[in-house]
Amino acid sequence: MSMNSDQVPARKPHIRQVVETFLVIGLGMALTVPPLVFWSAWSLHRGYIQRTGDELAAIFAQDARYPLLADSRKDAMQLATDISKFPDLVSAALVRSDGQVLAAIHTRTPATRVHPVVRDVMPEDQEDPLPSGGTPGTPENTGKIGTVRLELAMDRAYRMSIDSAQQVMALLLALMLILGLAVTHLSARILAPLSRLAKFVETEQDLTTPLPTPALKSPREVQVIYHAVDAMRQRTAESQNRLAEHADTLEQTVAARTKDLVTARDEAERANRAKTLFLANVSHELRTPLQAIIIFAEMDQAAVEATGEDRMQAILTASSQLMDLIEQLLVCCPARRPDTRSSLPTAASA
Repeated sequence: MSMNSDQVPARKPHIRQVVETFLVIGLGMALTVPPLVFWSAWSLHRGYIQRTGDELAAIFAQDARYPLLADSRKDAMQLATDISKFPDLVSAALVRSDGQVLAAIHTRTPATRVHPVVRDVMPEDQEDPLPSGGTPGTPENTGKIGTVRLELAMDRAYRMSIDSAQQVMALLLALMLILGLAVTHLSARILAPLSRLAKFVETEQDLTTPLPTPALKSPREVQVIYHAVDAMRQRTAESQNRLAEHADTLEQTVAARTKDLVTARDEAERANRAKTLFLANVSHELRTPLQAIIIFAEMDQAAVEATGEDRMQAILTASSQLMDLIEQLLVCCPARRPDTRSSLPTAASA
């Protein structure tokens, strides 16, 4: 069943479908991948700052033993000043075991996200020091001489995480754009020859006309489709030629049969007219002798003797004429010829 261009259902072009698909994929990746990258980078940078703060606090606690033991505010301030030169450090403080602040310094670095680090200072090195954030006064903290407190800004790490997410998003968009252009170009290389082929097949009615040659840069699948359509058109043309030859043969046979039927019809009509004419003549010719036979047979024998006319001879003559006409009729129609010789009376018996 063929379908013309008016009956083709309304569908989106392939190029538009490709563009919409890539837009949906790009939007989905833009909504999912950058947040994942941000949280991964943020976790990594935050862990790095936390480890850096712990190491810096350990160094600060080790160097703060002498100022705490000597109760030297000058050395404590010098040590805090040196520590404050570390990037991302917001504040540094050295607190004695009784809670008095021996030295404290605050940098001018603004910070909205701060990571605090607290570490106890022991009079001598221990193999298993108190973890960061220990609470003074517990049995494990017995013997400490002070505490160092640091605050590290995490804003730079947060901005770096956002920058990483933005860079990944830009790379994704660029990659999606490149892939979209590549797929669109490849689709155009595939669909353009197929569109030309469809228009040619739809408009060209002569199957012997060769198909247009596709471009050399067309994919192999396009070449295969062109060859398949060309082979199908050749088979269709051969089938149409055979059908045309068969139709001509049928027309000639029908014409010959029609001519024979017309001839037979004319002969039958002529025979029918001859038969009708013959029956009309026979009926007229039979009526005359039959009337004579009926009239003379009804006459009385006495009337024959009184008049002296030989009317019996007239009956025999009329009967002979009637018999001749019947013989002629039987000769003309031998298939319907009945055996009337035994049923009809002869002249001698009459």
